[in-house]
Formats: sequence, C-alpha cells, structure tokens
Amino acid sequence: MRGRLTCWLVLLAALVLVVGPALAPLAGTFLVVDDPPRQADVAFVTYGALVHAGIDETARLYRDGLTPRVVLSDFALDVAGIDERGRKELATRALVERGVPADAISALPQMPANEDSESRLFADLAVREGWQRVLVVARDYRMRRTIASLGGALRDRGERDLIARSVPTEGESAGGLDWSRWWDDRISASAVLNEWPRLAYYAARGRF
Repeated sequence: MRGRLTCWLVLLAALVLVVGPALAPLAGTFLVVDDPPRQADVAFVTYGALVHAGIDETARLYRDGLTPRVVLSDFALDVAGIDERGRKELATRALVERGVPADAISALPQMPANEDSESRLFADLAVREGWQRVLVVARDYRMRRTIASLGGALRDRGERDLIARSVPTEGESAGGLDWSRWWDDRISASAVLNEWPRLAYYAARGRF
C-alpha cells in the first residue's frame, strides 16, 4: 500500500510539472474514492463524517441491512451551550432518531488526536473483534488518505476489505462540489490545497 501510493504521489507531482494545467482536475478527483455498498461486519464513521450527510449515509447502510454495527470516531467540540466534550454523543442520538438501535452503536476507546491515531485505534478494535469487512464512512476528499491510513494501520495484521463510502462535501454552488473543477469553488479549492500536503506527509512518514 505504502509503495503504491508513494509511486502515485511522485508520478502525479512529476506530471504536474510537465503538463501543468492539463492535470489540474486529477488533483481533485484523485482524492475521492467511493465504492458500491456491500455487506460488511461494521460501519466505521470517521471524525470528518460526523455531519448530517455522514449520519444519514450510516443510517441508510444499517437500514439496508449492510451492517449490524456502527463504530463512531470523535473529535473535541468547543461550542458554547453544548455540554458534551465530543461529537459522538450527538451522532449517537441522531443515529437512534434515524432508526439505528443504541446497542448497535459503539465508539472508539478514546478520542483520537488526528487521523493517524484514529486509524490505529480502529485497527486495534477491528483486530480484537475479528471484523474482516468494513464500510468506511468519510468525507469524499479525505477518503484516499483515510483508506490508505487504515490500510497502513492494519498492515501485517490480516487482510481486511475496506469499502469506501464517501460523504459529499457541500459547496457554495448548487448541487455540491465538482472535484474535476475544484478551483471553481472556495471550499473545494481549500480542501484540495490542504489535503495534498497531508497526503504527502503521511506517505513520507510511512503511515500507508
């Protein structure tokens, strides 16, 4: 996994230098991974997907009988008037309201500090529980790094089938974001320009 992704990064960087604008769309579309939904042992909702669209997608996966269990990540909140330290309590309530039983929902054993720690916490849990097939619910533009990071955390710990279920990122234009023209929207431009350094950093540190 690490070798393949590093090769992709080097190749993409080299091609951008050679052909420039012709490859600009690839800078956005390469980040997005989305697989058809399949039966799995668990759905893992990453911290970036703890939004309405992510909760709706997760509830759909459960109602469609594609997963019997949901594991929530978390991240720290600093919002006046909200007592919960993290977002998983809010996400749990929203899932229950959408028909997912409370006893089918659990959380990572602790709040992750970043995506690398999130991946390692979930990998430990997946190995302990014996989960072989995982529906990974994450933001669309983060999915390439998320799947690679989870794959790195699970390396040499048994084969796992990671099924990417991307959550669309809402943009300024009606109809959502077009990642093949990411420069046309402030939100998608910011996402792409921030995600590529993180992807390169993770690859350089051997997280994939």
